[in-house]
Amino acid sequence: MAASDKSTLPNDPGTSRLKAPSVSKLKRPMAVSAALQNHGTAKGAAPPGGATKRPRVGGKGTSAAQSGTPKVNFTKIDKTKRRSSCRIRGVAATARRNPATTAGKALPSKANTASATTSKKTKRPAWDVKGKLEDMNALCNRQAAELNQQKDKDKTIDDILKRLKLLEGEKKEIQVVSTGQQGEISELRDQITSKDAENKRLKERERTLILDLDDRDTELRKICREKTALAKQLEDERKTNEELKIKLDQLENRYKEELQTSLSRKDVLDKQEEDIKTYEIERKRLLNEVIELKGNIRVFCRVRPHLKEEVAPNHIAYDGQAGKSINVMNGEKQSRYTFDKVFDCGTSQSEVFEELGQLVASSLDGYNVCVFAYGQTGSGKTYTMEGPDDISDDTCGIIPRAMKKLFEDGNERAKFGWEFEFHVEQLEIYCENVQDLLRPKNAPAAKLEIRTKKPSGQSAIWVPDLTSHEVKSYEQVKKLLLISKRRRATAATNANDYSSRSHSVFILRIAAKNTETGQKTESALNLIDLAGSERCGSNGSSGIRFVEGTKINNSLTVLGTVISSLSKKGAHVPFRSSKLTMLLSDSLGGNSKTLMIVNINPSPSAASESINTLRFATTVNQCNIGTAQKAVKF
Repeated sequence: MAASDKSTLPNDPGTSRLKAPSVSKLKRPMAVSAALQNHGTAKGAAPPGGATKRPRVGGKGTSAAQSGTPKVNFTKIDKTKRRSSCRIRGVAATARRNPATTAGKALPSKANTASATTSKKTKRPAWDVKGKLEDMNALCNRQAAELNQQKDKDKTIDDILKRLKLLEGEKKEIQVVSTGQQGEISELRDQITSKDAENKRLKERERTLILDLDDRDTELRKICREKTALAKQLEDERKTNEELKIKLDQLENRYKEELQTSLSRKDVLDKQEEDIKTYEIERKRLLNEVIELKGNIRVFCRVRPHLKEEVAPNHIAYDGQAGKSINVMNGEKQSRYTFDKVFDCGTSQSEVFEELGQLVASSLDGYNVCVFAYGQTGSGKTYTMEGPDDISDDTCGIIPRAMKKLFEDGNERAKFGWEFEFHVEQLEIYCENVQDLLRPKNAPAAKLEIRTKKPSGQSAIWVPDLTSHEVKSYEQVKKLLLISKRRRATAATNANDYSSRSHSVFILRIAAKNTETGQKTESALNLIDLAGSERCGSNGSSGIRFVEGTKINNSLTVLGTVISSLSKKGAHVPFRSSKLTMLLSDSLGGNSKTLMIVNINPSPSAASESINTLRFATTVNQCNIGTAQKAVKF
C-alpha cells in the first residue's frame, strides 16, 4: 500500500472521523471492517457496495427550483472543480512521494473555511444577484471539493479492503505454511536434539580418542626408545655373535681333533671296561669260592633309607675299609663293625641285589641257597626282601628280583640243553604255628608240622600238606606274592605302623635236567623275612601284641643260641628248640650257601638296639658251617 494511503489529510471534515488504519489493525481485518461500517453510518452514506448513490448536483432532470437553489453556471463550476481536483491530486501525490513533508501541511479544514467565509460574508441585498451567485458558486466548489475528497477516501478504503482480503488470503496461506513449518520445526528441533546428543557423544569420543592418542603417542615414543636400545643391543650382539662364531669355528676344529683322539681312545676304554667287567665277575667268583671254602655265613649290612620326617642319621659313619665298615655312635661311645658288604642309606634296591645276584643264580647249579633278613622292628627287612606297598620295577625287593633273574638265566641256559621246573611254596611262623600263605582260596588256615624226613626216608626238612605251585613266568610269581602279602600277619605297634608279626619263608624248589648229558639236580632257594626283635616292656605292648612279641623274641633267641653253638663247634646244636631254627637247619647245617642281611634303623633313638643287632651279625659272620655240596644225579 502507498504512503498516501496511510497518511491522514489534515483539516478534512471527512477524515476527522476516519483515520488510516495502523499496521497492527491491518492484521485484524474484522476490526477494520467494523470501523469502516461505523464511518459510513456517521456520514449518512450506504456501506461500500450498497445500491444507494450520492445525488448529483446540477445533473440532468434537476432544476434550480427543485434543488431550492438559484441556477448555476456549471461551466465555471466545472473549471473551478477541475482546478480544485488538480490541487487535491497534487497534494495527494506529494503526500505519497514524501509523507513526512506533507504531514505538517494541512489543508484548510471545513471549520476554518466556514469561519473565514462567515467572517467575510455579509448579508447581500436582494438585488445583488451576482453576489448571491458567487456565494452559490463558492458553495458548489466547496461541495465539489468535499465530494472529491470523499471519492478519494472511498477509493482508499476500497484499496484497503482489497489489500485486507489479499492479506487474509496470505494469512491463511501463511497459517497453512506455518502449520507445515511447525511440524518441520518440530522435526528440526528433534533432529537438533539428536544432533546435539550425537555431537556430545562425538565430543566425548573425540576426547577419549585424544586421550587414547596421547597414550598411544607416549607408548609409541617408549617403543621407539626401546627400538633404539634394542637396535643398539642387536648390533652389540651381532658383533658378539661374530666373535663367538670365530671362537666356535676354532672350537669345532679343536673338537674334531679331540674327537679323533677320543675315538681312538674309546676303543681302548671299551676294551678296558670289558676287561674290568670280566675281572669283576672273576673276582666275585673267586670271592665266592673263598667264602665257600671257608664255610662261613656271609653277612651284608644295610642301613634303611631314612624317611622324610626322620632326622638325618648323623650318628652313623662309614669310615675304615670302603664298602665294608660301619661306625655307630651311641652317646659318646663309638663302635666299628666290619662285614662282607655294607650299604648306606642311599643304596638302591638294584645295587643291593647286584651284590647277591651271583649267589642266587648258583641255585640253578644245584646248590641250596638261603638268604634271610635280620634286624629290629622298623629297620626295613620287609622292604629289602619284598619292596614297598606300591611296588614297581625300580623299588621291588630281593624276592621278585631273584625270580626274574632265575627265569632269565634259565632261558639262557636252555640253549645248552638245560630244562628247569620251578615250584613256589610260602609259609609263615606265627606264634610258633606254621601256616600256609598260598593255600587255596577257601581253605582254612590249618596248622602245619615240620618234618626232618621225607616219606622216602631221605633226611631233609619237609612240611607236609604245604601247597606247591608250579610257575613258568615271572607274572605268575607276582600274583602269588600279592596273595601271600595279604595273608601274612601284620599289625601296628608303637615302634612300627606296619609291623610283621610272623617269620615269612619263601621257598623255590628247582628241578634241573640237561637233555644232552642227562645230568639232573635238585635245589632249594629259601628267602626269609624274619620278624623284628623288639623290647615288649619299653614299647608298651599288651595283650595279643605282647604275646606275639614274646614268641618272636624267643625264636630269635634260639636262633642266636644255634649260631653260637655252630661258631663254637658245639656237640649239640638246639635246632629243635623253635620252629624257625628247625626250618633253617638245612641252611645253617652246612648243606647250603647262606647269607644274612642285617638291617639297621637310621634313627638316632634306635642307636642302642642297632649296636646289639650289629654285635649279633658279627657273631654270625664268624660262624663256620662248612662248604655247601651240590646234589647231582644221573
